[in-house]
Amino acid sequence: MSINYFDEIFFSKYINDEDEVLDVCHKHIVWIIDNIVLWMFFGVIVPAFFYYNNTFNLKEIVDFLYFEAYLLFMYIFLLYQIFDWYNDVWIITEKWIIDLDWQLLKTNIVYIDYKNIRWIELKQDSMWDWILHKWSIIIHLEWENSNFILEEAKSPQEIVGYIQWVIEDQWKDDEEEEQTSFDMLIWALKKVVKEHLKEQKEEDEMVDEDEVLIEKIKKRKGTVDLRN
Repeated sequence: MSINYFDEIFFSKYINDEDEVLDVCHKHIVWIIDNIVLWMFFGVIVPAFFYYNNTFNLKEIVDFLYFEAYLLFMYIFLLYQIFDWYNDVWIITEKWIIDLDWQLLKTNIVYIDYKNIRWIELKQDSMWDWILHKWSIIIHLEWENSNFILEEAKSPQEIVGYIQWVIEDQWKDDEEEEQTSFDMLIWALKKVVKEHLKEQKEEDEMVDEDEVLIEKIKKRKGTVDLRN
């Protein structure tokens, strides 16, 4: 699977060249729409309405330049919210699940090995989650109280399907490797036994030749068998 243009810009630096990307898992778009609508209404529209209508004499209290600076700050904050939503992802490759937690001044990255996954849990918190088809995906690792959560994910069945496919593929590879190792062990044992039987046969033939030679010598006149 090839990732889209924007995903390639933001996430290619976290992926090794030899890793094949299966999916880039974002939070559901409803999550950012809720936040944007909430902050736009209470942080921009309502204050602007009150200010330009001079409610509570705001124009006399707050200078126009300060209010414009406040609006600029809110627009930057909303832009940050969009970046935060888009960059908090799971990147599913054939080798890892990369848990990327982007923040303004730092980025936390965890590479999850498929072999450490014990089970996967899908969780919905309300009826709206069911209607909008968004789930929280929880990966439980083999260590106690160790898990990773992608909240309000879109296409959860597809995400879990990719993870299951990789795990099953790795199981098959491990089984084939074990079978190959077992076959090589059997082949090596057969070779050792064959060589041993060959050496034993050669020793028996040498003993038989010695016995024949001794019998010939014993038949000669004047020969005394000192072994008795």
